[in-house]
Amino acid sequence: MQHHKMRELAEWVNFLSQVDIPVLKQTARNLSALRQDEKNLSARGVANIIRHDPMMTVKLLRHLQQKKHPSQEHELVEVDQALMMLGLDIFFKQCPQNR
Repeated sequence: MQHHKMRELAEWVNFLSQVDIPVLKQTARNLSALRQDEKNLSARGVANIIRHDPMMTVKLLRHLQQKKHPSQEHELVEVDQALMMLGLDIFFKQCPQNR
């Protein structure tokens, strides 16, 4: 049974690493609005929006995993950590927030 679960997990990881992951329309709107409001733009605010959309969370963590530096010893699994590591400019340029 355990082997079967691991195979299913590996299949999901493989699938999610190759497809374009959709983002909720509300997430895209909220991120766009926050990006336009430079006075209130912060990693914490962006993280709060992302946390409400599981697929955007997966998209962000997948992007960071693909750009992972070989010397990085620890996996990042928190949205806040991922945004801090990536930076907001790079996040908005390289992680599509639309469908």
